[in-house]
Amino acid sequence: MTKFQKLMAVTLLTGLLGSSWAQAGGRHYSSHHHSYHRHSSDWILPAVVGGLVVYSVTQPRVVYSEPVYVQRAPVVIAPPPPPQPLLAQNLPPVWYFCSSSQTYYPYVQSCQEGWKVVPATPAH
Repeated sequence: MTKFQKLMAVTLLTGLLGSSWAQAGGRHYSSHHHSYHRHSSDWILPAVVGGLVVYSVTQPRVVYSEPVYVQRAPVVIAPPPPPQPLLAQNLPPVWYFCSSSQTYYPYVQSCQEGWKVVPATPAH
């Protein structure tokens, strides 16, 4: 049943109830004039009841549903790749030269100004 159909049904029902209430007890019989007099406040109760019914029918319904739980995917961090070993055969041969003593390592164990890296050249 649509909202409009509900509203029409309530309005019709309210009108029928209001008119039957008015016919049953809304009139006052006066024996003095032998006539029926209608009270001016006969419309208040049906109007209030009808208004309450229409209000309750037209209010939006709140529907509660089960809560939805969302789990986050676990964060997976891949470990860094292992370092590649330096292969000695891939590096050019070098010697360490000390300028102050004019000598190469390992013939001298220390060098005051620091070692100078030079390409290794074999003696002829």
